[in-house]
Amino acid sequence: MLRGMVVVALAWLVLGCSASEEGGPSDAREDAVDDVSIDPGGLPDGHEVVAKDTAGDPAGDAGVDLPADTPTDPGAPEAPDAGAEPAEAVGPDDLPPPDVQVAEDPDHDVAEDPGPLPDLEPDLGPSCTVEPSVAADGARTVLVTHPFSEESGVCGRGLEVLRLATDGALSATGTVLDVGSCPTRVVFSPDGRLALVLNNNNDPSVGDRSLVVLRHHADGSLEIVNELKEFGLRGVEDVAFSLSGSRAYVTDNDVVGNGGVHVVDVDPGCNATYHGWIDLHHASAIAMLPGGLHAAVMAGPVWNDTKDLAFVDLETDTVAGQTSNFSDFVSAFSLGVPPDGRTLVVPNASAFSDLADTLTVMSLTLQNGVPVPAIQQVVTDVYQPTELIFSPDGTKLLATTFDGDSVRWFHVAANGNLSDGGNVTGIGLADRADMLRRGPLAGYVVVSSVTDVARLRFTAAGLEKLPKLPLGAGSDKIAGDVAIEP
Repeated sequence: MLRGMVVVALAWLVLGCSASEEGGPSDAREDAVDDVSIDPGGLPDGHEVVAKDTAGDPAGDAGVDLPADTPTDPGAPEAPDAGAEPAEAVGPDDLPPPDVQVAEDPDHDVAEDPGPLPDLEPDLGPSCTVEPSVAADGARTVLVTHPFSEESGVCGRGLEVLRLATDGALSATGTVLDVGSCPTRVVFSPDGRLALVLNNNNDPSVGDRSLVVLRHHADGSLEIVNELKEFGLRGVEDVAFSLSGSRAYVTDNDVVGNGGVHVVDVDPGCNATYHGWIDLHHASAIAMLPGGLHAAVMAGPVWNDTKDLAFVDLETDTVAGQTSNFSDFVSAFSLGVPPDGRTLVVPNASAFSDLADTLTVMSLTLQNGVPVPAIQQVVTDVYQPTELIFSPDGTKLLATTFDGDSVRWFHVAANGNLSDGGNVTGIGLADRADMLRRGPLAGYVVVSSVTDVARLRFTAAGLEKLPKLPLGAGSDKIAGDVAIEP
């Protein structure tokens, strides 16, 4: 990701020089351009899912065969030598025990090969009883990743659990789970009963990149039930559930033949397992479109291929369409989709692009059932935009900005175009954000802001600022991603 470790120095200024912030370095984010891992075992080109043999048996035969040298007939004893002297007479008590032979069935003189063993049920971890979603007016769990540690250059491993009360108060529970190396992204399933954490240790010598599956109980407790390690040295970037919650998708910012979208099967409320891979170069941000039929994915460009935005068919797990839209490189950490799905907003935080610090509004029309984008507006001077969130009614748009001490919000016209609404100040290095979309607290937003979680709320007039929740001082308290139980 585009931020780099130089941001740590910037955070020292933010944390050390501001009277309102506690001490400690800031969030450092890797540039997606630098996070390209080459998989020497690259898969062939073509937009297709490569199924994974979870049994790890290339031949597809998990059966157990008898060794080839297993004896089947011990043979008869040799006849005595006619020229030998007669043996000395012995009594019955001097005879050795008889060599008992098992009668041989001529029709079954070779043990029968049992053939392949039946497929075993996947290990779902602790026994699973699916629990109902929280009521619309119920308390919620909020998760915060901590991708840094107190030791410089060493990944953090923490996932902090917060509690959102029915009156909107946010508090720490004191629970921090060890979910693995450098947890960068966290997302709840649509029913709130699962959460996925994407670990992304950028040290190529470690290759510690995985997807951790957590079961979330109705009482707010969590347990780790699985860790998918198929991502190895991949350049994993983003993760999102399908609208139905039966699949999840992880983008991979690797090169042609290696990058793409990883497909994860979800057993709602219980577990998730790796399914396959869709070949798509330099895939970064992903967002589900209303209706649940397609996902929009930023992907490309690469070398002589200028295509930069793709649409994945979620029924077939194939790339349904890919188009060239931008004249320069776009580094998007998220995509904004309004409730009506008629537009798509693309932020560009790239420091190497003539289109940097912009929001691009793209209209979406269906052609042969596939979304086709067209640029209809470009909003400039939105510095390092990261997360885009539409209000529940789609009339406003929040854009977190990693540069500065504020977030931006915009009015959304009927055709999807944006007009400036204003700034909300006092939110330093605003990074990731999430919003509650139902119940009395619909429109409630949490934002990661250095070592705080900022709280905002969409109102009829615009965007209301609420008191922050401090997480403590120190680099191990830096907030990465945030997620609210739906």
